[in-house]
Amino acid sequence: MYPSVLAQHPDIAKSMLQYRINRTDAARKYAKDGGYSGTRFPWESALSGLEDTPSWASTGRYEQHISSDISLAVWQYWLATGDRTWLRDKGAEILRGVADFWVSRVTRNADGSSSINGVTPPDEYVENIDDSAYTNMAARDSLRFTVQAAKIFGRPANPQWSRVADSLRIPFDAKTGTHPEYDGYARLPPGVPLRLFGNALAGRSRAPRPNPTAAADRHIAARTLLAGKEVHHGDRPAPDHCATTQRCCHAG
Repeated sequence: MYPSVLAQHPDIAKSMLQYRINRTDAARKYAKDGGYSGTRFPWESALSGLEDTPSWASTGRYEQHISSDISLAVWQYWLATGDRTWLRDKGAEILRGVADFWVSRVTRNADGSSSINGVTPPDEYVENIDDSAYTNMAARDSLRFTVQAAKIFGRPANPQWSRVADSLRIPFDAKTGTHPEYDGYARLPPGVPLRLFGNALAGRSRAPRPNPTAAADRHIAARTLLAGKEVHHGDRPAPDHCATTQRCCHAG
């Protein structure tokens, strides 16, 4: 949704980012309280900038891609406006904070690769999964944006930013040439439990595999992070528009 706002109302897009900038202290505290470095933005935020997701919902704990989404918005604003002063004085601070968060958040594997374990991707039908394709791609790009911003202004770049970006695992199925939604996605049983109360109210307790909502997950990755490269669209004929991102992803 942000790219459309940026294209048509850049002043509003800028104010949206200013909302985040004004709450970076709270985001730093959120990261520190979780045992991490840098800046971690909450999944649901209000005036305080603290996590406002209800305690019974797991999204506040697991849906950590929001921090990368904000870095992506910062970079899109810079590309659209070319406002070097804004990037130097305001945007770069967000980029650095999110990059430092991911450096402290990843798990280093024995083979030298890095994983981000225990997350929820844009597909909120799943939780506490490992190596979400979208989450890892977004983290990778947020790290690379930070390196690029440092180069623009002749500032030193933490070598860990590039190391982690280059080593992040991105699930890939060589047989189909596609990116599964997350590690172990292809091994799901024929039905997976639905945890969203909206579907429970509709009288449904299970969804077919592949999970219909995952379509939005991969369309978002394809349109924002893969520059048109192939992702797994096997479930596109039966989208479940319960996800707020689903309709806009399928609109094109």
